[in-house]
Amino acid sequence: MREEPRGGAGRGEPLPPRAAPVYRTDLRRGHGGARPAAALAAAWLWDYAVARHLLRPRAVASVLRAQGVRGPPYRYLRGSNGDVRRMRAEADGAALDARDHDYLRKVVPHFLAWKDKYGIFLLITID
Repeated sequence: MREEPRGGAGRGEPLPPRAAPVYRTDLRRGHGGARPAAALAAAWLWDYAVARHLLRPRAVASVLRAQGVRGPPYRYLRGSNGDVRRMRAEADGAALDARDHDYLRKVVPHFLAWKDKYGIFLLITID
């Protein structure tokens, strides 16, 4: 404690201890920090992972299916990439005749196979 003269009389009585100043951030203790950040991260994750990559493609596919557009089934985060790779690997093994101008069997075998299976209007998902 410090001693200062009080009231001009100079008695040397000790002053009462001063209270710590109250700042605006002290009034909101417990309402800031990690909770809003975690809620924001969870909302972003929901929008990005679930809504954008799971719900929206299924909704688009159901609307197109109602219009008569069909295609291979949607797979979360993979799309049709596995089927495309497999069909391209099979097509790479096939030899083309030099006079054969039907190069689509080599370049886009997945499209030709799906066109035969689902028709000319088809939906392909590639993530």
